[in-house]
Amino acid sequence: MAAPDLTQADFLAALQAYMPRGKAWPTDPAATLTAVLYGLAAGPTALVASANGLLVDAFPSTTVDLLTEWQSTLAQPDPAGPTPASTAQAQQFVVAKFATPGGQSIDSFVALAAAYGITVSVTQCAPFRAGQSRAGQPCGTTDWFHAWYVNIPTADAAYAGLLASAAPAHTILNFNLI
Repeated sequence: MAAPDLTQADFLAALQAYMPRGKAWPTDPAATLTAVLYGLAAGPTALVASANGLLVDAFPSTTVDLLTEWQSTLAQPDPAGPTPASTAQAQQFVVAKFATPGGQSIDSFVALAAAYGITVSVTQCAPFRAGQSRAGQPCGTTDWFHAWYVNIPTADAAYAGLLASAAPAHTILNFNLI
């Protein structure tokens, strides 16, 4: 169902329909009463336009007038990340923060980065183990279970702080600029 698109002429017709009948209440376009009613019809017309705008602003992906409210509610722009360069990018950041469920897995971390419009890959480290590891792999302690190498394009390096603040609590992130 589409939002109502009522014009000032629609409200004028409605006001004229509620007026009494007779010579004292003319409905012709040149009458003074018609001009007064047309002026009164401006208020409801503006109200309908504002309500229709609210339907658009209620959703973070289409908001314009309420974008600052969405940003303040979601602590955007994130001080650890880049400042949005456009309204469309600000909307994208709000949607990313609002709609991304998060999680502790690499897949959810990569999905978060994708929601912000960047492509990353993550390499999970593990300590060297005889029979499982191969020559050339890094050696390390069990702390390596919690280390992730995040491969991020150099052009998107400003997102490193944002990604670090969204990383699972058990991880240690190392960024590789590619």
